[in-house]
Amino acid sequence: MKPAVHHPLWWAACLVSVATGIRMGSQRPSTANVVIEAVQARPGTEVSMPDDPRSQTRQPADQFDSESLLTALLTPSASRDELTKALIDREGWKAWPKVLAIADTALREELSGTFLKFYAERDPKQAFAEWKKHRSEFSAEDWGNSALIEVAGAAARTSADSLIEFMADTRTESDHSGISTDFAEDFDFARMMDYLASSKSSTQVGILNLLPAWAERSPLQAAMWLEAHRDFAMDSERILNLNSTMVQVVAAELPPVEREQAVSALGNLPEPLVDQMWNSIFHDGDKPDASLLESATLMKRREDYLRAMLLAARQQDRLDPAWDLVPATERIEIFKAVDSTWNAGSSPVETESKERWRKMITSAWGIDP
Repeated sequence: MKPAVHHPLWWAACLVSVATGIRMGSQRPSTANVVIEAVQARPGTEVSMPDDPRSQTRQPADQFDSESLLTALLTPSASRDELTKALIDREGWKAWPKVLAIADTALREELSGTFLKFYAERDPKQAFAEWKKHRSEFSAEDWGNSALIEVAGAAARTSADSLIEFMADTRTESDHSGISTDFAEDFDFARMMDYLASSKSSTQVGILNLLPAWAERSPLQAAMWLEAHRDFAMDSERILNLNSTMVQVVAAELPPVEREQAVSALGNLPEPLVDQMWNSIFHDGDKPDASLLESATLMKRREDYLRAMLLAARQQDRLDPAWDLVPATERIEIFKAVDSTWNAGSSPVETESKERWRKMITSAWGIDP
């Protein structure tokens, strides 16, 4: 049988049909892109699959199987946080081996870190175990750091022993990140600080508000610990948020005997640290505070404190009633001292500011201008 011979116009028609089909096919969205679009959509949004024209109004991730979600994750434009949470909702820890089996090294490192973060939000203990197990498989120094932040917070909310265990397992040459977190009601701050002072090592995730939180709960104990570990405090000043801790102590409402003990402990720290503490208080305040005034008196900073507060009042329209804490005769002396040292210079704005300030104070306190 001879092969069929077709007219040239027949071949032209076939080519047109194929080309048209290719163009139409290229316009159809891939399943991966539909998954991404659906997962990004709000619940209840109508989504049509490429091979199913019927609209669906289920939860966006519910209409796809796990393999479709995982395939979509490998797409560069993927909304990976949403897809990751959808897969974890679906499979829990069963999805973890699949992520670790991704062939592309860079993508495996990125996605495994993302998965571990969301696992840590739900199961910090298991996430930490997986971080320790697989840490050596990845080159990035900060691999899994987002997960460790969740683990560190969970440990602090559990106990000092849990946080110590975490820090012992994540020692590094320098801290990679720092967080502020809540602490367990019975958190043993003294035990935690003793560990830090003895280990003198950095950790993958530092706890920035450890000392300030202790000072808020037990100002006297925190102050006395600092006095006993002044060398460590000096070496770790930035990490420990030492200045905010000291401010927390002097601003605390304490019985007179405890305040005297706490202020005495802080007074035994190096003078530059004490000066820095008061300078920050001078800068941040704008009216007398009863606790700070008592502490300033004990530390022989009363006049400096009141001068700074009165000068800061230049930003106000009227004096705060808190000035009633200061005897009238002392207020007048403070006013005269600030007035005599405030050099308005040749600036019209500064001159006007000082005159307005003087008028406000002399009127409020009945001082002869």
